[in-house]
Amino acid sequence: LLGRGGMAAVYLAKEKGTGRSVALKLMDPGLGHDPKFIERFLHEARSCASLKHPNVVEVYAHGEQDGWYYLAGEYIDAGTVASLLKDIGECPPALAAELTAQLLAGLAHAHERGVIHRDLKPENLLLTAGGILKIADFGIARTVNQSKLTKTGMLVGTAGYMSPEQAKGLKVDARSDLYSVGVILYEALVGRVPFQAESLGGLMIAIATTDCPPVVRLRPRVG
Repeated sequence: LLGRGGMAAVYLAKEKGTGRSVALKLMDPGLGHDPKFIERFLHEARSCASLKHPNVVEVYAHGEQDGWYYLAGEYIDAGTVASLLKDIGECPPALAAELTAQLLAGLAHAHERGVIHRDLKPENLLLTAGGILKIADFGIARTVNQSKLTKTGMLVGTAGYMSPEQAKGLKVDARSDLYSVGVILYEALVGRVPFQAESLGGLMIAIATTDCPPVVRLRPRVG
């Protein structure tokens, strides 16, 4: 077991024939009778499978077998940007810029194909041993022409990295992802996200209505 989320668990597996290691995502069998969760899971698989870029985790196969809905993809073995930031604290500006450039390259590929991620955060950015960043977990991604799985007024994403329009429950587009990239870069340079509050409601209000402290004020030596 590599990890577990709200609707699926991810296991390290080996592909028959090739013997290569893969990350095998299995939807919680308890959700297999809920058409909404099945559609959301398969939508993630289709969204990911349409993307082929060095900075996006590759999906090898997806579907259903014996009642199990699965997604098999590239196994990345060197941790996440979140674990990197936890280990090193404040990120050297040059490294932060390099990570951001790779993130933007992968994101541009997704946006060009009409896929918006909507939940970018350091935990969803995987790193290879060679220092390549790969975007993962398009679990709440949506295509530009697809709106059945989420409705305006419903919050989707991880609170601290949300754009103001996400915090307000409004419709989002590719620009919302770019805002999240800015938050990730900010955290890499400063050591924390721009907005903090004691409650989720307070955090949503702060994101939607206030300006964040400039990086240079919190870390003057950043160029």
